[in-house]
Amino acid sequence: MKNLFSFFFIILVVLPVSAKPKILALIAEREYETRDTLPVFFAKHFKEDYEVVIIQLEDDEHDFAGLKKHLEDTDLLFVSVRRRTPTVSQMAALRKYIESRKPVLGIRTSNHAFATNKKQKVPVGHANWQTWDADIFGGSYSGHLKREQATTAMVFSEHVITKGLPKKAFSTGGSLYTVKPLAKATTVLLSGNAEGSKEEQPVAWNFRRKNGGLSFYTSLGHVKDFQSPHFGLLLKQATKWLLNPAPQERK
Repeated sequence: MKNLFSFFFIILVVLPVSAKPKILALIAEREYETRDTLPVFFAKHFKEDYEVVIIQLEDDEHDFAGLKKHLEDTDLLFVSVRRRTPTVSQMAALRKYIESRKPVLGIRTSNHAFATNKKQKVPVGHANWQTWDADIFGGSYSGHLKREQATTAMVFSEHVITKGLPKKAFSTGGSLYTVKPLAKATTVLLSGNAEGSKEEQPVAWNFRRKNGGLSFYTSLGHVKDFQSPHFGLLLKQATKWLLNPAPQERK
């Protein structure tokens, strides 16, 4: 009887150990106000299923305090950053995370998250990652069309990430990013167009990085996109897929 009680006691102690997947969100951009929209989105849609840790920088800040520590046990890196230069040690921690083949999800400006432009100078003790877009998302960001041009997106490929999205084109916010060409290891999920433009651009896709790690990127992420249930569904399903891809998609 004593052994039986001991057994049940052990079970009661062990069960609470199971934890929610940890998402580390980096927010450091001012153009699209994700410092306001993303925390609200996480609180509404991710609170029950995930532990979300947010590292948020003010305008022109580059030091992601706490990044190295949090990356050690992060299950998914969520990026909404524009042209920032972390410290050398923080960049090393980012590269280590990528080398571990863990997943990355990026929205809007995150395809040039750590790439600097010609006008920027990398501060002493900091580092950039000029090939971040190609390395992490398989993209070739080169700019965007005019903000005045109305934009739409539509499903390009059937996938668990696009399940439940409209079959017809739906309105999106912000200008259309020019991201072609994409790497061969990408799968385009949404295609977009801008009013008056003859050429469509990929708007969302997944990517198998060279080391086998999985990434998802969408050029959506404007304030208006967060008001759309379609964008919310896209992010929720992309997150779920990155953390638990189908067996044939694992490598």
